[in-house]
Amino acid sequence: MRKIELELFSIEELSTQARETAFQQWTNNGGYGSDWSNEHLDTIKAALDVFMCQIEDYSVDTANCSPSYVKFYFRYDDDTYPIQNENAYSLLSGIRLRTYLLNNYYGIFYTPKSYGNYVGFRTTSFTIPRTIYKHQRDSKVLFTDSDCPFTGACFDEDFLDVFRAFIKAPDNRTFKDLIDQAIQDVFKNMWSEYEYKQSFEYFEQDAIGNGYEFTSDGARYIAD
Repeated sequence: MRKIELELFSIEELSTQARETAFQQWTNNGGYGSDWSNEHLDTIKAALDVFMCQIEDYSVDTANCSPSYVKFYFRYDDDTYPIQNENAYSLLSGIRLRTYLLNNYYGIFYTPKSYGNYVGFRTTSFTIPRTIYKHQRDSKVLFTDSDCPFTGACFDEDFLDVFRAFIKAPDNRTFKDLIDQAIQDVFKNMWSEYEYKQSFEYFEQDAIGNGYEFTSDGARYIAD
């Protein structure tokens, strides 16, 4: 039998040097990790399926140390039109593409405006807060931007941003160009998130939120 007495500190109570030590140990042990990358990939897969695309190959690197990419093709280009034909879905651009998107995917970009007696907001992990109404009804003439229509996760909005901007101001980019950009926008969000979640700021908030305790030199104390 032995008795050990330890003086333990929260991350806020540690010296600057001890905080740096604690952060370095946390980083060496993997930090936050990268398990959320599946959420980003789920958005891309679901969006491509909605836009009638088939994934051929992909690679995802959350730390952006090597290129992340998704290779895909339009399912119906080869079946309906030769890929070189100006009517091929992937080659639509400008006003023709805007018209095609609104005629075929309006419900992806917009949703009927809801109204009723305001109750509050509801949110879950990775989702954007949704307004909740008592006796909710949906307008038949007023519409608002859709809310994470692919997976329910906020990364859906990263994918849709380029399309919403295009609908407001069409240019000469093709359907494929927009999807390529949307995929990269999702990856950029993933990389930014990875960078933040490996930072001292995130570590400090994580330590405070989870009540981590440390010895005076910054070593994390984990009770047996």
